[in-house]
Amino acid sequence: MVDFVPREIFLESVEVRRLLDAAQKKGDPELVLILLLACEQGLRHGEISAARSEWVDLARGVISIPAVERD
Repeated sequence: MVDFVPREIFLESVEVRRLLDAAQKKGDPELVLILLLACEQGLRHGEISAARSEWVDLARGVISIPAVERD
């Protein structure tokens, strides 16, 4: 059985927009993609910081997030 604690804190849409705008200003399209996916898919902090564009298959519309060991 997996211990699950539902989230209680989420980014507001204004905060998401500010985050995406800052990433776009940096000119890093991979960062923008990762942040879009993170917000859309509800990725956790560790998943966002480890995310790579290779996880995404836009042709099939699939994102594969590899399992990681948890402390």
